[in-house]
Amino acid sequence: MAILTKFGNFLLEKGYLEEGTIHKATEKLFEFGDTSPGALAKILVADLKQSHDVIYEALSKLYAFHSFELVVELLEEEQIKSVKELLDKFPDDFKKKLLYHKIFPFRMTGKMRDILQVLATDVSDKIIAEIPAQTQFKKYEVFWTKLKTVEDLISKIAPQKNEFLQLLEEAGHVLVDDSASDDELTEQALDEEINKSLLVNLFEGALTEAVRRDASDIHIIPANKNTVDVFIRIDGKLQLWHRQENTPPEALSAVVKDRSIGVDRFERDTAQDGFAQRLIDEHLIRFRISIVPLVSAEYERRFESIVIRVVDDRKVITDFRRLGFQEQAEQEF
Repeated sequence: MAILTKFGNFLLEKGYLEEGTIHKATEKLFEFGDTSPGALAKILVADLKQSHDVIYEALSKLYAFHSFELVVELLEEEQIKSVKELLDKFPDDFKKKLLYHKIFPFRMTGKMRDILQVLATDVSDKIIAEIPAQTQFKKYEVFWTKLKTVEDLISKIAPQKNEFLQLLEEAGHVLVDDSASDDELTEQALDEEINKSLLVNLFEGALTEAVRRDASDIHIIPANKNTVDVFIRIDGKLQLWHRQENTPPEALSAVVKDRSIGVDRFERDTAQDGFAQRLIDEHLIRFRISIVPLVSAEYERRFESIVIRVVDDRKVITDFRRLGFQEQAEQEF
């Protein structure tokens, strides 16, 4: 049985967790070689599914940080305006980085109002120490705050924006001349649609949205000759995410192929499998792409159905026992 670390002993002595759970996490800790309190907290939350708030509140107490209680719904308009003005003083890239790590610059305090008050769900996050170098704020205080509080603040004051969808909305949705011929689209016509870049924004926006909404896969399905539907599957349920009208399905299919690896854009008669990779919110996400020809009432057109599986390694099960085997079955396996 592994010897408990300082944080492990703290959790046990203060009654946060049972001894068996702490020892199990500690054994994993030594396997990875990082014995810091932050590493133990991550294992307890990510691998052993312990409460985020319980573990990270305990971590904040170990480091002697104060807690901050806030009811986001009770914030007044003047307070919200003040927080937005504060966030505007942060470089965009660094602000996105902080918010992604659930670190929220909340207000200025102190007699001279020269101390930045920072709310964090993990007070040990090393990114916090970058604030003086990355911003104009040289003095700061860190307070531990519940995960939901910070998520509510982000949702209310600084929601994540899908930049690809923004571009699509700003440009409008009419991508095809209504007077276009109903005959099979030529490669030149497809190129003209693809080069408008709006379909690229739609495809990239769908990938980004799927990751942020924790979807398992994306389905791109032709609805008719000038309409294509994009579905996403969340918690096993397929739901319509976006309907793109005045757009030939072949054009969006061509965009997907052009921006994927291992598929031939000009092949439309056989099934194909490929993949794509994107850096989304500072994490590399892999997408498996399956393309299958369709038979439809538009017999002169060559439609395809596309399914994109989101492969996010943050969801990978690292503990074999979490698969739910009964003891005998586990031993036999």
